[in-house]
Amino acid sequence: MSARTDHGRSPKRTDSAAWSHGRVIDVVRAWRRHYGAPPTLDDCAREGELSRHHPLLPLRLPNVEVIEELFGSWAIALEAAS
Repeated sequence: MSARTDHGRSPKRTDSAAWSHGRVIDVVRAWRRHYGAPPTLDDCAREGELSRHHPLLPLRLPNVEVIEELFGSWAIALEAAS
């Protein structure tokens, strides 16, 4: 499963309909490979995303509300991606 939409772009961070369990897991794993550590809650906040987002890596994390809607908690999402 790709972390990108059919058009090659990451879905909007707040578009819960565009994010699935698999898509979140894929982007968390890709983030871990790129940065050497899983994303944090701060990374899912707008400021965190902008401060760590590398312009050459087209990764966009969903916002915290989307993650909690899908998984129930950030910890459960990270566990699912490990």
